Amino acid sequence: MRGLASGVLALEAIVLVLVVPVAVVIFDVNVVVGVTAGVVLIALCIAAIGGLGRGWGYTLGWVVQALAVALGFVVPAMFVLGGIFALLYYYALRLARDVEAAKAAREADLPPDPA
Repeated sequence: MRGLASGVLALEAIVLVLVVPVAVVIFDVNVVVGVTAGVVLIALCIAAIGGLGRGWGYTLGWVVQALAVALGFVVPAMFVLGGIFALLYYYALRLARDVEAAKAAREADLPPDPA
């Protein structure tokens, strides 16, 4: 389950790196505020990736998704991009859960290994 979720969060961190200059240059966000907010969101993405193995990273991932959508109030394109990443994150978690359930069902149906 971690693989897909970490991939989405890593790509989102890259997009957030690219959003900072857009916010500062095009939308006249204060440089300190824009860079600080960007660094915090990127750090949250990285922390969420690290926390996926411990369980709390999934919740932090949802917090990142909400903050990315809320960033749309500053950079309107982030309403769309944040929404897309939130949907990708949801789909990644759902798909991974379905794959793990199918794998567990398949393993339950297999006879014990005679080795």
